Amino acid sequence: MKNFIGKIHAKGFKFGLYTSIGYTACHHPFVGSYTHYQQDARTFADWKVDVVKFDGCGLPPTHPPVQDLTQDMATQLNKTGWHSWFYFHCNPHGPWCAKAGNSFRIGQDHHDDWKNTKQIIEGVLSNPQDYWGQYAWPDPDFLMTGGQGCGSHSPAGSHCPGQSDTEYRTEFSLWCIAGGQLLFTSDPRNMTKIQKEVLYNTDLIDVARDTRAVWGGRVASQCGQPHSSKTACQVFYRVLGHGSKKVAVALFNADDTQTYQITVHFKDLKKVGWRDRTQARVYDLWDHKDKGLETSNYTASVKPHATVAITLELHRLDDSGALATHPYSPFGPWGEWAMAS
Repeated sequence: MKNFIGKIHAKGFKFGLYTSIGYTACHHPFVGSYTHYQQDARTFADWKVDVVKFDGCGLPPTHPPVQDLTQDMATQLNKTGWHSWFYFHCNPHGPWCAKAGNSFRIGQDHHDDWKNTKQIIEGVLSNPQDYWGQYAWPDPDFLMTGGQGCGSHSPAGSHCPGQSDTEYRTEFSLWCIAGGQLLFTSDPRNMTKIQKEVLYNTDLIDVARDTRAVWGGRVASQCGQPHSSKTACQVFYRVLGHGSKKVAVALFNADDTQTYQITVHFKDLKKVGWRDRTQARVYDLWDHKDKGLETSNYTASVKPHATVAITLELHRLDDSGALATHPYSPFGPWGEWAMAS
């Protein structure tokens, strides 16, 4: 394995490895790391594994608390001195997850169908926790961009997409805003047009890779129609590593049939302290175009299941010309662990 991983590194790639908190993994017949955390951590470090996925299956009926076991594995990885990305299941949910690793699963498994994607967006990403932040990223699970595959005996490079191109763009937009690792679960040797369009979107990838960013969550929005569904128009944002000067915003239409005018009001972006008369420059992350300056708010027409993803860069805080103050620390209390791991 060490030589194999070395060849992967020589080609400019990272190597990820799967294990589990228990005796067995979530898929038979793979084994987990239970009672061998120290041994496995040292082995992973010797092999120079870059990413360790710590799944949540296979524990015996009687066992120590999951959070203690997860922290133990994190500690063993840290002791090796090798820098790896550690992600796991945050169950039960709580601040301990921010202390144990770089990112953590916060909901159900993601599957390649719109119903499931929407459930993750509305049931998980719409309910941010105080402990989500720098180096403690919520992980919505794998990306299904362009189709996961066509079964265990399908030809190499085949794709059987379960969602529309619009839905894959929404998936990628919201996953980048969330900030967890982006793991693509399909064969990359024969990428389709939509896969290339989505996965090569460096503007959105830059949003996801901003390590000083802060998760803003979902904010109030207006659909522009008096009888619109309560949850049809949704606005998510992420404060980028420019202090209070730049945010990424996703305008998401959850409705199945109706196109809506969705508005982000700058004063609702609480973590940057913008005001009612704040002026910001708008940049479209899918069209890759500067949309000019807007004051107080920005509105876009969004089709069903679609997302308009933009950045807003502060031009003027209010009519006085004042600049915003920095409302948060660029590193959370878990930053020291993450920088060293």
